[in-house]
Amino acid sequence: MRLARRSVLAGAAALVAGRSSGQTRATFRPEDFGARGDGRSNDTAAFAAMSARVNAMAGSEIILRPVTYLVSQQQRNRLPNAPYAFEPQPIMEFTGCSEALVIRGNGARLHCAPGLRSV
Repeated sequence: MRLARRSVLAGAAALVAGRSSGQTRATFRPEDFGARGDGRSNDTAAFAAMSARVNAMAGSEIILRPVTYLVSQQQRNRLPNAPYAFEPQPIMEFTGCSEALVIRGNGARLHCAPGLRSV
């Protein structure tokens, strides 16, 4: 079976168009990574794990529920000349996304965890 050049080009164009329009985009939710969204449990680790997965996929879609996610963690900075004593842990940090990244907030609230230190 011989394929016409025009058929091959049309098929390739359709494949590229489908991929760039996000039809094959992966979808993630913080709950997939252990978040509770109950406003009491600290969901920082789940958001960080979700972000790492999105980075590994080079983009995707994140869907949040209309709940309260409690986020933020920090650790004591042991470096002598650090600009601050307590270093914040990343919550959502996206790098190297060559594909689309869509975040659907859906009315979600991200609240800062109580008791964080400033010095």
